[in-house]
This record gives sequence, structure tokens and C-alpha cells, in this order.
Amino acid sequence: MHSSDEFFILACSIVYRQTIAPNKYDTLALIHTGITLCSVHQGSNFLGWHRVYLLLYETALRQKDKSVVLPYWNSVLDNQNITPAINTVLFTKDFIGNGKGDVIEGPFKHWRDIYNCSLIRNIGRKGYPLPSPEIVETIENDISVFLVKDVIDHFGNNETTKTIEGQHNIPHDWVGGMMDILSSSPKDPAFFLHHAYIDYLWEQFREKQQFLGVDPEYCPGLGVVSVNNTKLVYNLTLFHASHRQMDCFHWMNSIDGYSKNYTQYLYAYEDSPTYPNCGNSKYLTWNTVLKRCIGINPVSSTASLSLKPLHGRLIEFLLFVFFCKFF
Repeated sequence: MHSSDEFFILACSIVYRQTIAPNKYDTLALIHTGITLCSVHQGSNFLGWHRVYLLLYETALRQKDKSVVLPYWNSVLDNQNITPAINTVLFTKDFIGNGKGDVIEGPFKHWRDIYNCSLIRNIGRKGYPLPSPEIVETIENDISVFLVKDVIDHFGNNETTKTIEGQHNIPHDWVGGMMDILSSSPKDPAFFLHHAYIDYLWEQFREKQQFLGVDPEYCPGLGVVSVNNTKLVYNLTLFHASHRQMDCFHWMNSIDGYSKNYTQYLYAYEDSPTYPNCGNSKYLTWNTVLKRCIGINPVSSTASLSLKPLHGRLIEFLLFVFFCKFF
């Protein structure tokens, strides 16, 4: 029997390997390129657009196997001071493959993109930590932080590390390789595990908004005012306007990404592991000093592989198309 996470890996491999180039996986990865990058980063559309993107990706996987759910990688659990974060069990042959150099182990070994470039990683680059548990705790639970403008990057300065998008940037840098470049990052399946966690974090924030009586469906339409890109200067506020059509998903507007319908009708998240049993995972342990679950060193673990799905999302392709057209 496969666990749900193993089904994800199996289905992801099938989507990649058994279709003609550019295959379905390549096509999905190419969505996250070009002018689209202007409208899906550094502003309020970052959250909603990537939610739709994840749903489209998961739907493609579920076309291969309806048992698949998209798991999330809570990278905060690897940000700890007991064993080096580089020893995370995620980047081993039993999970998504090695984290240094060309990926030559695991289910995605020897992957190549449409330009015949190999899948490359460089995890644990010096100077690039993983997300801060303190900042994530603030986003999830601090009642003084409850507006979307508080958790999106629309200033383009150092304060953005305290936002959801700012915390999102850190694992991209930490994994390195293809994940370090916006246009190539979806070519690594780690991208979707990472973004599923960012979506989970946003959902935690939205639940806090509802508890405080704040409308989670409000999309402020904010973006960085000026971004220099060699020859051009972009005003990203225009790209993040609430009623602007989503790039690549033209049947939807930016505001549609903020709808409650996703987690009300289509999928739900399982809570991240916590005290006292850390989700009964043999790859996590409760640290009495840090007072949180942390990842263990897989090298020192003799436990057999047993992946536990961290969240389930239920969606059929036709339902997805119907839902999007009649928002």
C-alpha cells in the first residue's frame, strides 16, 4: 500500500515521464514564467494566484490517480539548532531525492526540462536560513496582525521578510538550484510542496481573520510601486488590481483567488504537527528547549520509510472548471 505522499510522488513521476515533450509537467511549470511573474509576486495577487496554480497542479496529478493529495513541506520544522537543517529527511532518496548537485537519487532522479537541463539543487546555502518560527507564529496567531496588507510584500524592502511572501522567499533561496530562480522554480517538485505550505499558512491567517471579524475575501489590490528590471520600470500595483484578469487563468480575476470556496468546498488542510506527539511522525520529535516539533537527523534514524500525509485536498477536474467559471 502506498501512503498519500507516495501516491503524490508516483503520480508526479507519471505526469512527467509518460507524456510527449513538452509534457504536462513542463507545461504547468512554464505557466510560472514571463510577464506572469510580475502579477504573481510582490503584491496581493501572490496569495490567490498561487492557490489556483496549486489546484491546477493537483488536479493534473489526480487525473492519474484519484487517491493523490498534495502534501506540504513545513520547512519551519527543519529550522532548528539540534541537527543541521541540511539533514532534513525530505531531501533524501526515500523522499524527493538528494539536495546537492544534479538530482541522481529518488523518484525524480535524472529529470530534464524541455531545454535538456538537469534538475539541480544546492540546499543549505550559507547565509540562507529556513523560515522563522517566531514570524510564522505572528502571522498565524498575533491578533494585532490581521490585514492582508500586513502579510504581503508590497513595499519591496527588508520588512518583507516578516510577510507570508517574505517567508516564502527563504526556502527558495535555501534549496537553491532551479528553486532559486522564479522562472525555473516549478521545474523542481519541491516547489509545489513548499507552496502548499505557504497556502496552508495563508489559510491559518484567514481563519484568524474570520475569528476577529475581518473579511478574508477582501483583496486590497496592492503591489510594489516600482521595480527596476534593467530597461523597464514596472508599477506592480497595476498587475495586482483586484479585478484584473489573472495571467494564464483568464476566466478568473485576482479577487477570485480570495474566495472562501476553495477550503469550504474543495480541500482542507491537516494541522501541522505539534505537541505532544508531533503527528506521530518518526521523523519529528518534540524539543523541550525550543518548545516545538523539530526534524530529526535521517542519518541517525533506523526507522523504515512511512510517509504521513500532512493535508488532504479533494477536487475533480470537471468540478474545478465548473467552479472557476461560475465564481
